[in-house]
Amino acid sequence: MAFINATRQNIRKVGQLKYASAQRSSLDLPRTGLLANLFIRVKGTMTVTKGTGAATFKTDNYNKPFNLIDRIKVTANSGTEIVNVTAMGLMIRNMISESSVMDMAGSTLPSGVSASPVYKFGTNEGANPVEFTIKVPIQVNDRDNIGMILLQNGETLITVGLDWANVSNLFTLTGNATVAFDGDAHISMEYYSVPANREDYPDLSIAHTMLEDKSDIDGTGDKTYTIPRGNIYQRIIHRVMLNGVPAGFDDVDKLKMVYNQSETPYELESHDIYALQRSRYKRDLPQAVFVYDFSYQGLAGLGGNRDLVNSKAITDFNSIIQIATNATLGSNNNSLLTFREQLVPLA
Repeated sequence: MAFINATRQNIRKVGQLKYASAQRSSLDLPRTGLLANLFIRVKGTMTVTKGTGAATFKTDNYNKPFNLIDRIKVTANSGTEIVNVTAMGLMIRNMISESSVMDMAGSTLPSGVSASPVYKFGTNEGANPVEFTIKVPIQVNDRDNIGMILLQNGETLITVGLDWANVSNLFTLTGNATVAFDGDAHISMEYYSVPANREDYPDLSIAHTMLEDKSDIDGTGDKTYTIPRGNIYQRIIHRVMLNGVPAGFDDVDKLKMVYNQSETPYELESHDIYALQRSRYKRDLPQAVFVYDFSYQGLAGLGGNRDLVNSKAITDFNSIIQIATNATLGSNNNSLLTFREQLVPLA
């Protein structure tokens, strides 16, 4: 009997984390079943008090409202990182792979409360309702069970951690204006019952990881990001921030990927990449987002392994982003955020 016939899907809420400004909240998952996905639903109230000043939400970094969470982390046994990403980085990944219906236009998200009761984010004076949900894919997609984690194991403890933002840093405040958020993250998990027979288990020899880091951009010209080697890459997502905001449409000239010093499988002008992303994902991604989707083969998020990069088999692996000479850079606020989605053999 195959796994699909020997298991049963379960989805249930497993806990709740209270918002704590600039602090981390964490939750140990119950030791039951095979973990497939997590869902984090943030719900609360944003209270804006202008007083004699002003409180303006910083919408120019297109993180609204997901930057209430600085980092989403999933760790095994308090050490091994399975997921360590920004909330916005994860939302962009989900736009690509999960067909998330976030209404992102250009470089901004909806500015007010939408018609949907499950997406709310107002920033007017007074008490504003907030609600949004982020999916954390543990398995590679909803069709393929690669990456599932056996929770029903006395040797494995999986912990979900949220690094909350300081809500005041999300606004430009003048005078005696203040802002405060009061709310919770509701954690649900999708898991599958463990088959009675070991031969019906899914393949548990490969982990699916998502990690995101940040590096400085020192000036115009080539910015080389050295991609860590050792695992099998599904996607690399770059976000280019100049002067604290997403790079302009013409601020990046071209991008290329080089491995084994001289092999260059990808070399495209930035405008070509924007057009390619629109063709693949049937929408524009936020400005200054550039995706190397090695798993794409006609259906976003449901591709094969033809173009996956086994970085263990190459001598070097570099992504080069060419910043235009006429781009306007700021002082100590130019950065490259890189989201790396990988398959990690465990045996």
